[in-house]
Amino acid sequence: MIPRALPPLLQPALAFLILLPLLARVAPLTGATAAAATEPHWIWTAPSADAPDPAGDPAATQTAWFRHSFRTPPYTWNARLSLSAPAGTEVFLNARPVAASRAWDEPVRAEVSMNLLQGENILAVRVPRPSGQPGLLLHLQLGGTETRHVFSSPDWRVTSEQRPDWLAPAFDPSGWSPAVSLGAHGVEPWGHILDRPVATPAGSLQLLPGFEATLLRSARPNEGSWIALAIDPKGRIVVAPEGDGHPLWRFTPAPDGSLSDPEPVPAPIRAAMGLLFAHGSLYANARGPEGNGLYRLTDTNGNDRFDPEEVRLLKRFAGGGEHGYHAVTLGPDNQIYVLNGNTTGLPEGLSPHSPFRNAAEDVLSLNPDETHAARGALAPGGYVVRTDPDGRTWELVAAGLRNAYDFDFHPDGELFTWDSDNEWDWGTPWYRPARVFHLVSGAEIGWRDGTRAWPDHYPDAIPGVVDIGLGSPTGVRFGTRARFPEKYRRALFLQDWSYGRILAVHLAPHGATYRGTFEEFLKGQPLNLTALAFGPDGAMYFTTGGRGTQSGLYRVTYRDPLSPADLQPDLASPPTPARQQRHALEQFHGRDLPGAVEAVWELLGDPDPALRFAARVALEAQDLSRWRPRALAESHPTRALTALLALARTGGPEDQTALFRALARFPLTGLDEDHRLLKYRVLQLSFLRQGRPSPEWTSRAIERLGPLYPAPGWRENFELARLLIFLEAPSVVGRTLDLLAAAPSQQQQIHYLAQLRHLRSGWTPPDRERYFDGWLQPRDHLPQPGSLLHWFHDVGRDYVDGTNLDRHLETFRRDAIAHLSESERAALRPRLDAPIVRAQVIPPQPRSFVQEWTMDDLIPQLDRASYGRNFDRGRRAFIDAQCYLCHRFGNAGGSIGPDITATASKYGRRELLESLIDPSRVISDQYQNVRVFLLDGDEVTGRLLAESDSGWTLETDPLAATERFVPRADAESIEPSPISGMPEGLLNGLTAGEILDMIAFIESGGRPDAPAFQSPNTRPQYSGPDSRP
Repeated sequence: MIPRALPPLLQPALAFLILLPLLARVAPLTGATAAAATEPHWIWTAPSADAPDPAGDPAATQTAWFRHSFRTPPYTWNARLSLSAPAGTEVFLNARPVAASRAWDEPVRAEVSMNLLQGENILAVRVPRPSGQPGLLLHLQLGGTETRHVFSSPDWRVTSEQRPDWLAPAFDPSGWSPAVSLGAHGVEPWGHILDRPVATPAGSLQLLPGFEATLLRSARPNEGSWIALAIDPKGRIVVAPEGDGHPLWRFTPAPDGSLSDPEPVPAPIRAAMGLLFAHGSLYANARGPEGNGLYRLTDTNGNDRFDPEEVRLLKRFAGGGEHGYHAVTLGPDNQIYVLNGNTTGLPEGLSPHSPFRNAAEDVLSLNPDETHAARGALAPGGYVVRTDPDGRTWELVAAGLRNAYDFDFHPDGELFTWDSDNEWDWGTPWYRPARVFHLVSGAEIGWRDGTRAWPDHYPDAIPGVVDIGLGSPTGVRFGTRARFPEKYRRALFLQDWSYGRILAVHLAPHGATYRGTFEEFLKGQPLNLTALAFGPDGAMYFTTGGRGTQSGLYRVTYRDPLSPADLQPDLASPPTPARQQRHALEQFHGRDLPGAVEAVWELLGDPDPALRFAARVALEAQDLSRWRPRALAESHPTRALTALLALARTGGPEDQTALFRALARFPLTGLDEDHRLLKYRVLQLSFLRQGRPSPEWTSRAIERLGPLYPAPGWRENFELARLLIFLEAPSVVGRTLDLLAAAPSQQQQIHYLAQLRHLRSGWTPPDRERYFDGWLQPRDHLPQPGSLLHWFHDVGRDYVDGTNLDRHLETFRRDAIAHLSESERAALRPRLDAPIVRAQVIPPQPRSFVQEWTMDDLIPQLDRASYGRNFDRGRRAFIDAQCYLCHRFGNAGGSIGPDITATASKYGRRELLESLIDPSRVISDQYQNVRVFLLDGDEVTGRLLAESDSGWTLETDPLAATERFVPRADAESIEPSPISGMPEGLLNGLTAGEILDMIAFIESGGRPDAPAFQSPNTRPQYSGPDSRP
């Protein structure tokens, strides 16, 4: 754990002036050997006279103690230690432990600047009796006013005899022997071990007080990138790598807290995103012998492996990738619960008694969206299903999720998840933040693709428990099994892959559901979190990885004493009457039962929205003939409108007139805003599911809705604009244009522009001019909602528009132009030809060839990207490498590739460089092209925009937005392309220094005040405590 703020040591300007002459006289690193050394050496004790080979000398099997002194530069704010040494090696800096080795082939990284002193410093290393090849390799890089290096070398002193005071600063090692070099870094048998990528050091993670983290394992190159985690009944840790190239790996914890080397788990499954040990089996949501789906693996013969005959597919799931099949968990009812993303599609064979059913898009003015990863995905989106242990009966429990990756049960037996936002939608009226949801029976979350996402006020969707904001959800676990303080045993822990943080959500009962707050529990950079579990020892275990990134397995423990209250076994909260009522209602979900209508009716009008939701879901499961008359005759406004909402969802066209008459008994002028919004939703669902109203009812609706528009509030205007434009109300154009002109936010401006594009009638020439003038107005002067800005602040970012905002606006404008007559187009030509104000794409400048850069050329220099870099030169290199053409960075750039503003939170520097030099090594399925092989031998490559029974629409040139339709009749096959749309060689026109500047620019998120760009005169300085007595 590191402190959250550096100590302010050299603050007063006067002190700086006094110290400057002294600091200027600080000597360089020790001696001629240090000055001459340009790389670390493997060192060991001196050999005996009769054993000239140190490795073959009996002394090579003895414990060795090393010491070395060095002086820091005048200003030092980074100190990065790299180590390779036998297991059990301990490194001390100024008598404080800073690093330890588990094996020579697991290099250790540590940030040790907090342990530096001004002036002289002492490195001391204890290497225990090695079982194999002896040797110590160490590199300490100091960054400040200048970059300096401390290397293990023959200048170090070593002994095989322990002295109790060997760590003391005053200890004199002059009686020790000079170390002996076994060869420079790169020599066999070790090779270039320090160049091997490793997971983020645990010591660099920021945790809440009292907690500490340990990096247990950094994945080796042949172990893959880990995306799922489970703990088996024997307490062994099982991780799942992504892709088809690696098996499941199993680690056995030792009593001292260390781990065994991984052993492959013999099982014919790959790319598991969900793992669960239950009912004597391993359940894996994975790719297996029969395709993607939920597999049950049972070791029937006790040989600790899963043979092919012991593997059974319980349910096949269509689709895969990052929005495909996901987590598996065990419910308090001993059922198996499965969570899948929004491109998976519902499986076949779902029970007709499922709590969730009757889903539809349910949004007026549909706009199919071809700019998202889930293009073409329809309701219900991501979902939860449950089954018995043998997979015989399957029920759909909840749906309408975007891409929740994991879920878990509260000690009260309630199911929770957190769902992702869509970063492409930032700044739009349809943006939904990442949220925690209580997945009650029949829950509808309201995700719909792109612009069709439901707003928060729809009563037929459940609200979030707590808004998190920005994030890419991965692991989700309650701390029930943790050996943590009670507060954190009750907490719901969430992993955020994009921003490298684990959040602790604290829930409290709220009516029939819960409300929550959250805090940051752990953070790192990069820390690409993927999975989370609690072990039998009460520790938190988590993995990093995904998209080919470096993986690590970590453990988090609480080091302070725990009270008896912290260790109480039962964490369930007392059942509230409202929650008991909800559970009683849920017995009727999906089941037409006698007495159900009478049991639920009163609760249709309950003040608690969660009870009204549960009652309506129960009502919709009952035979319509038993409750339709009562719904149409109900006089209580809340009960009536909720019952009519159910009728609009389940009734047919023949029910519409009666429904309208029932609604008319509740005049809008007599309702508060929430009830008016409920009535608007009933009307909307009736129009969508029961058909467009007759001319008579259209006129009546306009007559009653029109006088309320515009309303005082944004939520009502949001719905009234949709309804009145759908109904083609005569006065709606002018009133909406007035709202557009006075829009106080970008979201409202976009909503009115988008809604009006559908209207074909009621326009005057001045209206058309005002409308198309609205497209030319800049948006950057409009404030963003405070909540949105707060979410960006939470992850350390400045606000930026979503990547797809400009593309949506282009689509909307194109739709509006399509409704113009030829004469209107001619009259509006100057406005139609004027460009939309959009995010800036900065053109690159031509560059001469410098070098065909490789990883080997640049890896040794990567640490230099941390200090002394030039912001302007890095930005220019970023532009000239053509990055802005395809990628959003800050509030500028294209939308072809991913937004890379927050790259440093999820990718290490080496992985960033690798993506620039070899972009095809790892391709996210969200950005992967496809190749269509034609019958005539030709081939078409591009991004898949749409698929139908007749063929595929591909975007073959994203910069020019060129599309091509490929008929199925002309195609032989289609497959994912192994070649990235990002070309190779983009760095070949840059110098090494410019590449390092560009890496620093990317890692900074475009902030010129980042540490890598600051001079010692403008940034807070730290050189450690003064070493003088």
